[in-house]
Amino acid sequence: MVSLGVQFGLLHPEVQRCSQQLDELLLRYHHIKLGPAAKAPSL
Repeated sequence: MVSLGVQFGLLHPEVQRCSQQLDELLLRYHHIKLGPAAKAPSL
């Protein structure tokens, strides 16, 4: 994602898509590690 940001700029659609995918994966990981009762942080 960092290399995409450097190459295309942080507002490029491909960089934004990659960032959103990373956010989703991190939320899934958080949910798995802490269990379903854990609240996701507010954005």
